[in-house]
Amino acid sequence: MDNDYGDVVVADFNFDGREDLAVKYSSGGNGGPQYNYYIQTEQSIFKLDNFLTEQMIYFPTEIDAKRQRLINYVHANALGENMNVYAYNSSRRTWKFVKRRFRRAG
Repeated sequence: MDNDYGDVVVADFNFDGREDLAVKYSSGGNGGPQYNYYIQTEQSIFKLDNFLTEQMIYFPTEIDAKRQRLINYVHANALGENMNVYAYNSSRRTWKFVKRRFRRAG
């Protein structure tokens, strides 16, 4: 898994029914490419989401709309990867880091 989902990815990252954008800005290292995340406003303007861009960085492998969570898996070392979970609070329109868990390879 190289975490490369393309140069521009369209998805609903904040679960509001509008398409948002992820734009690759770096090829990254072992963890894969890094993305800037742009959330579409009600006025159809794309605004940089600082939390996703600066905290999540890598593209989510899983988008869990039911629980409003983004989950990515990032290379940690020769033995495995980290699973990182980020949750969105739609009433406050805020993100928070929920947990990190190491998964052994194989």
